[in-house]
Amino acid sequence: MIQLPQHHTVDYGDSVSMHTIHSVIPERPIPNIPKKNNKFSTLIKSGEDSFLLGMRMVFKTENEKKYIEEIEGGHYRWSSRGESYNCVVTSPKKESKLKGLKSFIVYQLTPTFNNIQVSRRYKHFDWLHERLEEKYCFIPIPPLPDKQISGRYDEQFIEHRRTQLQEFVDYVCRHPVLARSRVWEHFITLEIQTDAFSRFISGLDPVVKNFMAMAVDQTKKSLLYKREFQKIGQSFSALSHALEGDDRSRGRLTYALKITGDAYNDIGKLYEEQPKFDWEPLSDKFHIYRGIISNFPDVISIHKTAVQKRKDYEKLVSEHKMEPQQLRDLSHRTDVIARALLAEETHFQMEQEVHLTQAMKTHLAEQIKFYQKIVDKLREALNAYEG
Repeated sequence: MIQLPQHHTVDYGDSVSMHTIHSVIPERPIPNIPKKNNKFSTLIKSGEDSFLLGMRMVFKTENEKKYIEEIEGGHYRWSSRGESYNCVVTSPKKESKLKGLKSFIVYQLTPTFNNIQVSRRYKHFDWLHERLEEKYCFIPIPPLPDKQISGRYDEQFIEHRRTQLQEFVDYVCRHPVLARSRVWEHFITLEIQTDAFSRFISGLDPVVKNFMAMAVDQTKKSLLYKREFQKIGQSFSALSHALEGDDRSRGRLTYALKITGDAYNDIGKLYEEQPKFDWEPLSDKFHIYRGIISNFPDVISIHKTAVQKRKDYEKLVSEHKMEPQQLRDLSHRTDVIARALLAEETHFQMEQEVHLTQAMKTHLAEQIKFYQKIVDKLREALNAYEG
């Protein structure tokens, strides 16, 4: 009797490389499987023949590998990996495009691991279903609600379809393999990440510009503060000189007033020197981020252009004006652009979390030292009046 090892890696014959994930939801899927009248179609589609003969080796990252474990009683099960999550299908609503010529129903999907909504149409689910069937030939994929031509906008029909889609989503979320599928994770997250980041950048841009203007303004005002405090100092010094003409006022009071005048004059000098320690470094830091933020719309536009180009290619393929391989090649390059954009988003978020935090800590520490020097100067003046 052969004892099976505890874990077995299963390769589903997925031809998608570790760098490939559909970055767009196509208008119309382009199947790449033989016709049904081919008696070997099942073997060819699943890759079973190549797998059995050891003719196909597909590289998998650790996250892509699926494990089977032996449990008590000689049974086997998928090894659970990662925390479980749910995804809620809500708020179906009618939308349109082409100036109202084409209408459709959009459903909102909200996964519990990020609570960010994504909008999906029925045809997007249909695309997902075909991708899952192509990718996981050995896993029965749950069916979608039947397609319907008439009555699609009836409220009862829409709600019933929402319920059926929820059942489909629940099954996928519970399945230890499907729930971790890259194509499924993309379906419920990727598009909204790009859109959300685009909105984030759009909202951040004017705020950063305003912040930059404020920091520069504070630097300029420091010279005004210097002059103001020197005027105050001169007033106290003048009072001290005036009181020296009265014999009864000479001594401690005139000396204390002189010290007070000197203190305000020194505070004015502190204001002149301080910006190079707090406002100028902060302004320089945000100068960098303002430039980066202003460039992001162009970077995001590159991805949107690639997405549109893919749709254009897909239409040409559907019209038999272009070879499917050209579409697959372009899809791969579009995926590279999408992943590069997401990687840059992550880098930017790490930058702002680490370096902006440190910049603000340095700024506030310098502000505290600055105002502490002012307090010390005023306390020195106060002590001059003590008996």
